[in-house]
Amino acid sequence: MGKGARRSRDHKKVLEKHGVTKGRILEICCGNGRISINLAKIGYEVYGVDISERYIRDAEERAKQSGVEEKTSFIVGDVREISKFFSENYFDAVLNIWTSIGYYDADADQKIFREAYKVTKNNGIFIIANCASRDVILKSFCKNLFEDFKDLIVLHYNDYDIMESRLKARWVYYKREDNKDLKYLGETTLNLRLYSIHEVVKMLENTGWKVIEVLDNLREQREAKYDSPINIIAKKVL
Repeated sequence: MGKGARRSRDHKKVLEKHGVTKGRILEICCGNGRISINLAKIGYEVYGVDISERYIRDAEERAKQSGVEEKTSFIVGDVREISKFFSENYFDAVLNIWTSIGYYDADADQKIFREAYKVTKNNGIFIIANCASRDVILKSFCKNLFEDFKDLIVLHYNDYDIMESRLKARWVYYKREDNKDLKYLGETTLNLRLYSIHEVVKMLENTGWKVIEVLDNLREQREAKYDSPINIIAKKVL
């Protein structure tokens, strides 16, 4: 079983715990559909939204290859405007997996939460899972580090803006050639607003959600600790 399938079973466990045993699921910032497709495989009707057309086209192809094309629908769109694509009270649950908030600012992220609230049914749930926490990142913060993926080397140059709580990073990619020389491939930058758990809880409450669980992880469903990533389950209660 792949990592995506295992993660989806963790999500299913949380969904079922809160009464979502079937129905429509929306994954915002769905990327290439790894989570959405695996949820469709276990019976849910899943919709995914991402701003990247390349990711969405890949998700559609992966869904077709996995035999769940009829159970999935992927849309290129801005998650700050979810209600443009779906009617109110349409979904049984909304998922925001991995670190998919913080790329804009707090106002924009609250708008995303508010939009998710609009399209969720009464008593539906919102799951934010495996999101980087400021407390976790700063506990092991390192200015410079590298990752070795055998044929690929990634150099990380990190900085932290204490006034704005933003991680600013530059990632440089090299390919390891047969003669062990390194070939420069390119680089990317990251500018991410890092939240602590209590900040996300407050933002959810400000946008109408009732936070019902804050966990260390979804698989074991233990309560969150001071050094936990952000795993929050919120409910729409009218």
